[in-house]
Amino acid sequence: MIIELHDWKFDVDPEATLAHTTKNSLDHCTCAYCRNYYEAMDRCYPEVRSFLGRFGINLDGPSELMPFEPTLMLACYRVHGKILQWGREALHVSGIPVIPEAAENGTFFLWV
Repeated sequence: MIIELHDWKFDVDPEATLAHTTKNSLDHCTCAYCRNYYEAMDRCYPEVRSFLGRFGINLDGPSELMPFEPTLMLACYRVHGKILQWGREALHVSGIPVIPEAAENGTFFLWV
């Protein structure tokens, strides 16, 4: 599935991404910082959930989740697909930056 956002273009397999992130969600950290992230994303950021959902991402299944402060987290989601066109414009959803990063084996990352 092709997703075009501003001057970015992605070729994504949402079903494979959903399977991967759902598998990750079964084994995520349960510390207070991570629980705060999962609850806040679910309740406070529906636009981010919708945006990442287009890629097939289950928000509860990041590949990496790093707390910097109780209210500042960095999550990394592996997406099955590829970046077809790198944009010059930064991606943001409701003021939250989303940063694509190339990866191996037909995948890329979205950092949120």
